Amino acid sequence: RLESRLDGQQPGKLLGALYEARGPDSALATEEVSSLEGVDGAIDAGVPGRSNFAHLDLAVLSASPLVAVRDRRYIPLESASLDFKGELNQLRQMLTRTGKRVCARVDIASTSVLSEVLMQQPRCLYLVCHADYEPSSSPEGGLPQLHLSLEDSSGVCDSVSLGRLQALLRGGPSSDGSAASDDGVSPTVAGGLAGVSVVVLGACHSLEAGRAFVAAGCR
Repeated sequence: RLESRLDGQQPGKLLGALYEARGPDSALATEEVSSLEGVDGAIDAGVPGRSNFAHLDLAVLSASPLVAVRDRRYIPLESASLDFKGELNQLRQMLTRTGKRVCARVDIASTSVLSEVLMQQPRCLYLVCHADYEPSSSPEGGLPQLHLSLEDSSGVCDSVSLGRLQALLRGGPSSDGSAASDDGVSPTVAGGLAGVSVVVLGACHSLEAGRAFVAAGCR
C-alpha cells in the first residue's frame, strides 16, 4: 500500500523535492494532465501525447497488463491486480494536506510514455508495476534477469529487461541485447535524469531498477 511505501522518510523526500522546485509559499500554476484511462484535454491537440506544460512536478505511471503474447498467442497473466486507483487517491490526499498544488501527469506506464515523461524532467516520478526475475535469454544461459511488466501501445505486457531499462534511461543499445517492444518502439532519454530528484518504484525486486535510475543521474 502507498501508505507503507511512503511512510517515514519517503513522503518528506517527495514533498521536499516539490517544495524545492517551486518554493513553500509559491502558488503553483497547476493542472492534472490525465485520467486513469489516458491523457485528457491538457494536451496539444496537434501533437498527441505532448504536454502543454513547461514544467512537470510529479509523474505517476502504472502498468498492470492482463495478457502477454507468446508464440503469437495471447496468454492471460495471473499476476495479482494492482490497486492503483486506491494508491492514487491516497497520494492525492497526501498532497492535498500540504495545501499546495503541483503540476502532475497520471498515465499508463509504457516505454514510450516513460521516455516522454522523463524527457520533461519531472521533479518526482512514481512508477507502479509488476516486476520479477525471468530466465536469461542469452544462448549461454546465466542468472535470471529482472524484468518490469510495462504495457505496449495495445495494453499487452511489454516485459522490459533491466538492460532495456538502462538503455532507455541513458540512451544507446541495450546491454543485454534484448529487443525493442512489440510495437517497435525503443525510445531513449537524452541528457540524463539530473532534473529528477525522487523516483518511487512500486514494484517487487525494485533495488536493481532503482540503481539504474540513480546511474542515469537521478538525484
